[in-house]
Amino acid sequence: MNPDIVFTASGPVDIEVHALNVPDGTPVTVTINHSIAGVINLPAVTLQNCKATFSATIPAGSGVMQAFATYNVGGPTGNGQ
Repeated sequence: MNPDIVFTASGPVDIEVHALNVPDGTPVTVTINHSIAGVINLPAVTLQNCKATFSATIPAGSGVMQAFATYNVGGPTGNGQ
């Protein structure tokens, strides 16, 4: 695994996710594939003013971080139209 990020020490971190053209109110999640702790899934945070802020306690080590958001483009779907 080629790391996106290296956590030099264990402890609390704040993670900010910024979005462009994603509606406010959209739930955002973050997943960290950590070299020591394995997969860390952070609980969903609602996007506000194009930003979602997460707080987590992460052990020292390296990892790959991904953010996810799912929303409908152009209005609601699943109504049969």
